[in-house]
Amino acid sequence: MTSIHYIPFVFALVLTAAWLPSSKLSSTPKREEMAKPDTLSLTSRSSLAEEKQRSGPHHRNAKDKLAQSAKGVESAQTVDPASVFRDGVNLQKYRNQELGMILVRWMQMEPKAATEWLQSQADPIEWGGILAEAVKIDRSATMALVDALADDMTAKGLRAQCMFSIFSEIDDQNDFAAEMATLPAAWRDGAKLEYYSKFEHGEGKLAVADDLKSILDRNMNLCNSYQAVEAVRSHANQYVISGDYREGLDWAMSLPDFSRDTGVTQLAAEWIEKDPATAAGWINQLPQGPTRDQTTGYLISIIRDDNPSLAMQWAMTLSSREAGYAQARMIYDNWKRTNPVEAQKAIDSLNVGR
Repeated sequence: MTSIHYIPFVFALVLTAAWLPSSKLSSTPKREEMAKPDTLSLTSRSSLAEEKQRSGPHHRNAKDKLAQSAKGVESAQTVDPASVFRDGVNLQKYRNQELGMILVRWMQMEPKAATEWLQSQADPIEWGGILAEAVKIDRSATMALVDALADDMTAKGLRAQCMFSIFSEIDDQNDFAAEMATLPAAWRDGAKLEYYSKFEHGEGKLAVADDLKSILDRNMNLCNSYQAVEAVRSHANQYVISGDYREGLDWAMSLPDFSRDTGVTQLAAEWIEKDPATAAGWINQLPQGPTRDQTTGYLISIIRDDNPSLAMQWAMTLSSREAGYAQARMIYDNWKRTNPVEAQKAIDSLNVGR
């Protein structure tokens, strides 16, 4: 029987790297890859056999790929930016890194036209990956472009993506704080989430808890962002380390939207592992809804082997009757292997009540 485990929601960043059949190059970490140019260097080899291999068709194919990449970058430096962004077909010819270069040129040449183009998009957040590349090249122009949008969820979401791009390579807390201090006020919430997602929160647990709640309360759209998920998980872990589960859960329950579910499910899963009886009492006082259902699912997965009868009772407290019966059926399938008579009695009593 499959156990229920917590799987965090994370915005994955997928980067495509050139593959050379004749080389055995190690994968590059995602954040490091974002900051590197799309070029590859081949180490020299001394043996004659290897020299022949390098001159073979695989090596020529690799050289062709590099040449094509160089041509793409060159065209990104000379193509008319307006024609690229206003033509969906033309747009497909370029990667995000090249589009970031083209967008920067457009912002520098015709800032008003670039701004009007972004404002005209039905969903500007779709261009976040390109803006994240542009902000590496010209931070002030990219910030001005985003700030020209209405200060709503879209602008805040784009700021968060740009913050990840700006700070992804900074691993020193003091350097991060110094860089964050240079940002306009509207950009600092996204930067703080990035900060809290990367670094230990230290002894100021209550101050961090209050700050995170304030940021997420005034930026509802950021609740689902990668930075918010990781920041909430990081702070929830402080309560796990100290064993203050109830305090941590009270904090997590005060958060809005998806951030609440992230914090509650992490803390509840840890608490249920260590003290299922006490955790069950806390779950029992939760209002019906997704948060209670998910924490109940964790509780069921912990107790169903040792106490399948109690697990089945908890299954029937789920807000969806169908979900409850599905859980009960899984408990029954496992239980009947060790005590088929009691398992059948329990499932029959549920079926009678349907």
